[in-house]
Amino acid sequence: MLSTPPFPLRRSMLIVTIIIAAMLALELWLVPKLFGYPTGGTQAVLLMVALVWVTGMISLLPVARSGAKGPLGVVKAFFIGMGVRVLAAVLMLAFAIKSLHLPPGPVAVSLMMTYLPVLFVETRLIVGYVKQVPVPPFGGTKAKADEEGSTDAAKPQAAQDNPNARCSEALA
Repeated sequence: MLSTPPFPLRRSMLIVTIIIAAMLALELWLVPKLFGYPTGGTQAVLLMVALVWVTGMISLLPVARSGAKGPLGVVKAFFIGMGVRVLAAVLMLAFAIKSLHLPPGPVAVSLMMTYLPVLFVETRLIVGYVKQVPVPPFGGTKAKADEEGSTDAAKPQAAQDNPNARCSEALA
């Protein structure tokens, strides 16, 4: 049985926090300036950045817990967390504009300026993790025959060792 390395939760949280801190510094300078320093512009930036940070930290927890389920479990948890985060962002955007009476421009721009870079970084972290997880052999009849010692002399050794080639053979 292949062992799955643990998901680097602390490292991922640290990287996401650093990215969000950099975006906060940029947004505190840029967003109010873009919109002519409206009343509530700074509060909008702080609220949206805090929202992205909190939801980002929370969404990484199921990803880390699903590491034992293999790469597919990690990707599933990432997509579920991303969906919950988008829903929370849309609800908080509406709440900030309607109930807190924050200016819509700074709220929306700040949310997107923080959310998109964090999503990119998290996606890279997930891809890096999934690439390092060992892929178990394909469970089809070809893999069982290979385990028993029979080899196909017509196929090159690289094609026999490549899990993607085995998967495409099974689909063909």
